[in-house]
Order: sequence, then structure tokens, then C-alpha cells
Amino acid sequence: MRHNKAINHLGRKSGHRKALMANMACSLILHKRIETTVAKAKALQSYVEPLITKSKEDTTASRRCVFSYLKSKEAVSELFREVAPKIATRPGGYTRVLKTGFRLGDGADMALIELVDFSKADGIVPPAFFIYICFSIMWLKKKTEKELIEGIIRSDVSSYEEVYRHWFPLLRTFVFGMVKDSARAEDIAQNVLMKLWLRRDRLDSTLSLKNWLFVLARNEIFNVLKSKGHRLLSYTDDLPEKADSEYVTEERLYVDEAQSRMTSLLSSMPEKRREVFLLSRQGNMDAEEIARRMQISPRTVEKHLELALRELRKRMN
Repeated sequence: MRHNKAINHLGRKSGHRKALMANMACSLILHKRIETTVAKAKALQSYVEPLITKSKEDTTASRRCVFSYLKSKEAVSELFREVAPKIATRPGGYTRVLKTGFRLGDGADMALIELVDFSKADGIVPPAFFIYICFSIMWLKKKTEKELIEGIIRSDVSSYEEVYRHWFPLLRTFVFGMVKDSARAEDIAQNVLMKLWLRRDRLDSTLSLKNWLFVLARNEIFNVLKSKGHRLLSYTDDLPEKADSEYVTEERLYVDEAQSRMTSLLSSMPEKRREVFLLSRQGNMDAEEIARRMQISPRTVEKHLELALRELRKRMN
């Protein structure tokens, strides 16, 4: 439980987090708008807004106090000379966070954080993708998620098409960050949305469509990665022991190389993990059967398989 944990540490130690917040606050004050992840933007809001409030009183003590956080004379001067006069009558809420979608690569939630009083005065034009997100938010407000799910349950093709147009690019970006293959990312995104239509009779109008789609996409990615390791191991099972003269030499060399590499990787694993993996992949045994045979728990079997697949994926890529 997260009782009394109001600070998001962002996976960093205290010194690193303070340096990160100070650097981002200086960039925001100097450039009036920056793009970062949603988590960092929300953390920056709680860090920089008290400093902006402090700048309303232009005294030596206030400047020294702000400088102790920002560590930049240029940012402090910009804050007291340019920013403070414009926010003098504003009682709070000096910044806004606008989500811009998902980052290509790791699928992280991205956002723009900007100073409210400078967005229009400086003539800053939002990027095209940001405009697309704004229209998406307007679309969601115009027709709620619950209404769309109810339409899909009723086999309403127009509701499904709206969901497809909205979620397909986001799912494709998320999947590409995991599999690093654009064609496969499109296939998985299409499969996820197809399953939404095929399983429409089991949908609940109260579910979160975003959570449902991304959890299903994550499971599809795991299945692809697991089957990739399985295919690599079983690819050599149907090959003849001796190559015929008509057999393509290049393919045979590739298969021999893959087989020898897989054999060396398996030999470097701990003995019990290697035995569990071979029983699962070559013996076609499930976790319960392997547990009874090796006299260990099914949970231990699943853990061995998870570690083996992780090590193979890491060393084969």
C-alpha cells in the first residue's frame, strides 16, 4: 500500500532526483515548454510551482532561496524578470500538463508541460501529433467509452470502426517498442483489435477499454517471444541427419550454426533449469507433469522456464 508516499521517486536516489528536477525546472523556465514523460511532468509540477510562487516577492532572500533549488543564475533571472510579472495576479496553477501519446520505442506515456501564461502570448503552435491527441480527447468526450463498448456488444460496426481508428496506432507503437519489428507489430495490433470484435459477447460495459487492450497486447507479445524460442529449438528436429547433394548448403549452415549456438546456450544453464526447459520444449510436458517427474513444485517449474526464456532471448538477440 502507498500510504503517506506522496513523492514519486522516479526510480532514482535523492541526489539524482533533485538534480533531475532542478535541470527540468530550469529548462521549463527558460523555454516555457518542454516534453517529457507524464510521471516526470507531474513530479515537476509540484517542484516548480512553489518556486514560481516564491518569485512573486522579488527580494534578495527569495532569490537566494530559489537559487538553492535551481543552481542556475540565468534561470533565476528569467524567473524573476520575465515570468514573475506575468503570473503576479494568478493565485496558483502556473503550469499545465498535456498528454501527447506514447513514445516510440518503450511505449512510455509522453506529455507537454508548459507555463500557462506563456502558451498564447509567445505564439507557440502545438505539434501535429498534439493536435491529434486533442481531437482524440474531444472524440472520447463526444462519445463515451461506455457507449462504444455497448455498441460493440450490440454488433454495431460503426462503434468498432471508431475504436479501431483510435487505438490501432497506439497499440502498434506500444508493440513495436517490445518486438522491434514493424510488420509483426501491425499484425499483433490487428489481432488484438480483432479479438475485441470476436469476444464482444463476453465484454462488460464497465471495463476499461485501454486496460483490456494493452493487457491483451502484452500477452500476445509474450506468446510471440515464447514461441520464437520454441521454434528455434524445434526447427532442427525435422532435418535429415546427413545432408543430400540437393540440399541447400546455405540453409544447412544456418541451421547447424543455430543448433550449435542453442546447444552452447543450454549447456551454460544450471542443470535443473536446463532439464526443465528440455522437458517442456522437447518432451512437450506441462508444468504439472514436469513437477511430478522432478519432484518440485509447479511454481518452481514456471520460474525455471521464465528464467531460461529470458536468458535465451537476451543472448540470442
